[in-house]
Amino acid sequence: MKRSKRFAVLAQRPVNQDGLIGEWPEEGLIAMDSPFDPVSSVKVDNDLIVELDGKRRDQFDMIDRFIADYAINGERTEQAMRLEAVEIARMLVDIHVSREEIIAITT
Repeated sequence: MKRSKRFAVLAQRPVNQDGLIGEWPEEGLIAMDSPFDPVSSVKVDNDLIVELDGKRRDQFDMIDRFIADYAINGERTEQAMRLEAVEIARMLVDIHVSREEIIAITT
């Protein structure tokens, strides 16, 4: 089947010449479950996050420090870390789990 000239011209545009690549974990181009992801871990000392994913606080970059200081509640961290990701996902979609319960384990 012969294509119209319009489609032939569109196919030649640079934006349509881009190719797609698959996941490339060695370069960090992977959305989830990279073999290079650190094992999730959190250590808390007096409600202060002192270690994230095996990295001590003095090794934190700016994002790690922000997460440790403002996004993680040191009082509830151990309880939240005991939950499996699937269990949290089920809680997120369960209409019988209150917003307060979700906030308590995700912050």
